[in-house]
Amino acid sequence: MKLSVSLVFLYLICLTTSLFSQDSKTETEFLGLKNVQLESSSTNNLVFFCRKRNISDPIKSQVPWKQSILLTTTGDTLSVMARLLLQEDEIEILLGNDPCVLFQEKAQAILIDNQVFIQSKYPFKDQLFLGYFELISEGKINLLKKGNDYFYKNEDQPAKKIKRSKKGIGQISKAHHKEIEKFMRSKGLNIKNDNDLTTIFQFINKTPLFVQK
Repeated sequence: MKLSVSLVFLYLICLTTSLFSQDSKTETEFLGLKNVQLESSSTNNLVFFCRKRNISDPIKSQVPWKQSILLTTTGDTLSVMARLLLQEDEIEILLGNDPCVLFQEKAQAILIDNQVFIQSKYPFKDQLFLGYFELISEGKINLLKKGNDYFYKNEDQPAKKIKRSKKGIGQISKAHHKEIEKFMRSKGLNIKNDNDLTTIFQFINKTPLFVQK
């Protein structure tokens, strides 16, 4: 998936904010960026981006509400109170005092509690579903996370689950798996380690060999 300038901008906001916490995913080159201050969006603006739950469709979740930034498919950024419901694969925002389910076709990305979530199709039981993924590493090949599983997404292709073994390297890049393996050996990285997996994708997305057209 090719991320728009607005999505990259939103992602940088996330990284800038996380620099002030001890998060292993932070990158120091974003230290000079400032946080964006957004005014709260009015109910009139939000009503077009979500639906209220029906009486027959109630969800009582203990997931706390977080001040968030919604990036719409038209490139607008809105300040909202939101939460991610992993089991339902939905994002709720507050419409006044009422929980409201975000329309998937209206959301390009959302920043919740220093985490950027994007949408992607993914295969499950021989079908393609649309769901939310945390964006871990952004570039030509995105590293995504859903629950405890990691996925890779090559541009506009569906997200695919990563095999946490040597075979997974060839799965990510058949053409350049030897270069990735050489980098892993030089750094002592293990694809089964979550932090090492992030480092591998940062290498992939910053190396001209991989990012060139």
